[in-house]
Amino acid sequence: MEDVFLPAGYPSSVSPDYFHYQVFNGLQALCSSLAGLISSRAVLEGFGVGNASASATQAMLLTILQDAISRLSTIAAAYYLGTSLFPECKTYRLLADILNDCAIIIDSLSPLIPLHYAKVRAAGLCISGSLRALCGICAGGSKTALTFHFVRGGGGAAGDVGDLNAKDGSRETVVGLLGMLIGTFLLQHSSSPTSTYIALFVLIAGHIVSNYLGVRSVAMSTLNRQRASIAWQAFRHSQSEREASVPSIEQVAAQERIFAFPDEIRDIDTGASIGQCSIGKSFHSTVLSLDAASGRKDDVISSKVLEQFSKEKFILWPADVTRQSSLSRQRQHVFLKRGHTPMDHLKGWVLAIETSSTPGSVDDALKLLNEIFPTFIELMKVKGWDIEEGLVLSGSMTTLVMAEIPIDKKLV
Repeated sequence: MEDVFLPAGYPSSVSPDYFHYQVFNGLQALCSSLAGLISSRAVLEGFGVGNASASATQAMLLTILQDAISRLSTIAAAYYLGTSLFPECKTYRLLADILNDCAIIIDSLSPLIPLHYAKVRAAGLCISGSLRALCGICAGGSKTALTFHFVRGGGGAAGDVGDLNAKDGSRETVVGLLGMLIGTFLLQHSSSPTSTYIALFVLIAGHIVSNYLGVRSVAMSTLNRQRASIAWQAFRHSQSEREASVPSIEQVAAQERIFAFPDEIRDIDTGASIGQCSIGKSFHSTVLSLDAASGRKDDVISSKVLEQFSKEKFILWPADVTRQSSLSRQRQHVFLKRGHTPMDHLKGWVLAIETSSTPGSVDDALKLLNEIFPTFIELMKVKGWDIEEGLVLSGSMTTLVMAEIPIDKKLV
């Protein structure tokens, strides 16, 4: 049985968190399958099954409308979320199932809408189709990221992605068959609205809890912004207390928030927000908007900021460039120059963390960073962190070309 449902070479071919995640993943899939059967019955009622006044043409038109809305939602979600799915895979994996549960609830409530409110019922079914489309995008992208994590994190040679996906499909098939068998019994004994909705909400609760526990059990070895923030602050704290050290992958996973705003910088001790920082935005549009908001344009200050980072492949730009002496708790922006690498993304983000958590000038923070950043990187590699995988930058980016900046203004 192990050879049938587990990847070849298990357990050395996958990461240590693989088995725990798959246990919870199987539980959530079973709950989702059962809840889906209940909602499917409700959808058929929403289409008019059992209603003598309903026509096949009306049901077909409603199906077409729902499918069209779903496809448009898929296109929009892929455009806006595509580049964020890999860095924030744990967030979007859980979000996908929450969206799916919302769709199931809407479908299950549709029969309660009176027949003379046909437009409201149609709108509800279209919304549920749109939510399922969003679920598909979020689940697909995040599952790919988790798959790569599992095959790269083994103690031996890297596992086979194709084999791992095939075995996942086998387990999902078994869970689906089990769900249909249990669902047949469940549907026969939940004919009343009360019993139906009790069963539905119990299954949805089990689905969300299983998903949360599964995602929480995953310990990613790559650095996104939140994990980098936790690791860097722990490293800085260790310098003041004892010999410099960095947290393990499991320690960071235990502190990591599942839902967190990527730009947010939080204190790891209190959990309070201490600043915000974006990465990779357009220098031209961002700085001009800041100037417009402040009602001024100071090319001297702009030149000073650019000069500070002349030797770096990034520029740290605070929202208020007139307060260079202290950037604490300000909105900051990391602009990327031509030739930037994932290491530059990480260094720029770490500098933003340093200036947000420690009062002082940018010059002092940058000088300190250049001294201790190599040590931080080496310690992270020793702990097993994948530093080369650049996940600090998410979303589309714009590169700043310094050669195109006029000497007299230094402002694009």
